[in-house]
Amino acid sequence: TNEDFSNHPEVILVQPGMNPKTGKIKTTIGVEDARSLKSHFVHAPAVGLHRAAIIDGADRLTIEAANAVLKLVEEPAPGRIFFLVTSMPGQIPATLLSRLARVSLSKPDKTSVTLWAQKKFPKQTEDAINAAVEFWETPGKVEEALKSKTTFKAMVESQELFNCWMQKPAERPRIIEAIDKKHKDAQGLATWGKMWMRLLSKRLAAGGPNAVRTIQCLEKTLEYLSANVQKRMALDYFFINSNI
Repeated sequence: TNEDFSNHPEVILVQPGMNPKTGKIKTTIGVEDARSLKSHFVHAPAVGLHRAAIIDGADRLTIEAANAVLKLVEEPAPGRIFFLVTSMPGQIPATLLSRLARVSLSKPDKTSVTLWAQKKFPKQTEDAINAAVEFWETPGKVEEALKSKTTFKAMVESQELFNCWMQKPAERPRIIEAIDKKHKDAQGLATWGKMWMRLLSKRLAAGGPNAVRTIQCLEKTLEYLSANVQKRMALDYFFINSNI
């Protein structure tokens, strides 16, 4: 969203903030950001009938943050409205998503997004822009990838490992080891899972064989992570049960 709600007494905007240590925008919305909603909703509306919260980039909620939002959404006080904005609703936990009304907006085609990105990032290479558009497809995600070297690198690495997983089954044990080594905690592994979910969804749309089965396995893997199952156990579950 491009609107400025910073001075509106009834609206709070939650989105990834600045990391004070690195000076860069965070890639996730943490539990402390989500908990700020609770204090916002303590007070009754002052100038209207409602108080609202907008979570921009809701797919980037950490597991803990999503659970904190869920508690508020489950029992909302009168006159409280939540807006969760995302281009990837499948990456919001099902327990939270099931309690929301869904409004889908059409997205621009890839050509329009590419032209927009070329104007927005004139110094970026054509290959980088094309890779970001092909992976994410939506302007917000493309902008995030092109702004952050870390995000762009993670995108490229996820794509490479995913392609290898599909094309070279014998390499899958090595890929699992690489993913386990790369991501040191459950939240990092959840980020990997969300990127692969994106790739699997695109493969399913293209008629890829057995994509449904693998998506189900990955969804279960993410559920295990949200339930604090050890990340290696969650990875092993995915390795044993998935079948692309």
